[in-house]
Amino acid sequence: MAIIDILAIAGLGAGITLAVYFARDIEDQHKFRILGVLLLLITVLLLLALLSYHEDEPRLNLVGPFGHIEARAFRYLFGYFSYLFIGLIGFCCYRYLVKGDSYLKPVYFILSITLPILGLSGLFLPGDLTGEISVNLSRLLSGLLGRVGTFILLSGIGTILFMLFFEVKIRLEPPETKAERKKKKKKPIATPTPPPARDFKGSFKDSFLKILADPPKDETFEVDEDAARIIVERLKEFDVTGKIVGVVSGPVITRYEFEPDPGIKLSRITSLAGDLALALKAVRIRIVAPIPGKSAVGIEVPNRNRRVVYLKKSLLEKDEFRKGVLNVPLGE
Repeated sequence: MAIIDILAIAGLGAGITLAVYFARDIEDQHKFRILGVLLLLITVLLLLALLSYHEDEPRLNLVGPFGHIEARAFRYLFGYFSYLFIGLIGFCCYRYLVKGDSYLKPVYFILSITLPILGLSGLFLPGDLTGEISVNLSRLLSGLLGRVGTFILLSGIGTILFMLFFEVKIRLEPPETKAERKKKKKKPIATPTPPPARDFKGSFKDSFLKILADPPKDETFEVDEDAARIIVERLKEFDVTGKIVGVVSGPVITRYEFEPDPGIKLSRITSLAGDLALALKAVRIRIVAPIPGKSAVGIEVPNRNRRVVYLKKSLLEKDEFRKGVLNVPLGE
């Protein structure tokens, strides 16, 4: 009967392995998530099977005949420590799915608890309580190392696995020599000295601005009104009606603010970016849907002639910059 029980557990493990193998085309992250959920489901079924186990009444088991066989196998191999083993598996599945632990950490955690308990309990408790694995492991180790050696070995292995689970790091530093200790004592404590204050009184800002070049006086920039008309007409061809309510011109691009009529979805406008670029003969355009704080859609079109941004006139001579203390000019 014990062979049947062992084969039942082996078949359960083989089924899980095959499920993962046939899911090899799935991404690794999803594959291990599926495995974690599957193990958690099996843990719940095994717990129900153990709680409702009756040795002579397989029909009373909540998981049916299969649950009866699995519960009997766990009782035979692990004894009453089956509840501890299944509880640890459930806890590790929770850590793996919710906390995102590595798949090796549950193995370290389970072995760090079950291995010392199974190895030592067989020395002091009867076999029907501890299971065949505990009895045989204790008998093997005590025959080679004795009880004291078995206790030391299993405790050490459990401690190592426990440290691997919690990622405990032991940092060993060489002791300081006498010369290093004397050097520390003699080392003076440096007091930081504040940097000397600089006084920029006078016309420093004005002198600096005189160095920079002035923009040409005849430079003008006109808004392309044909572009606004083309945008409205092109959108109308696709049953997207509305009007241009504002134009914001910059040195590189011009933003046309298009207010659609009621009932027009924004997704219809954004999907027409390529058609608008073709109609405007632009390389590409950008649609801001909607403009923050406005009931309009921004259509940014590159200017045919880019305007030069002069540092002096466009930025440094503005009141916002002159009245500031630590302003940095970035662009217009």
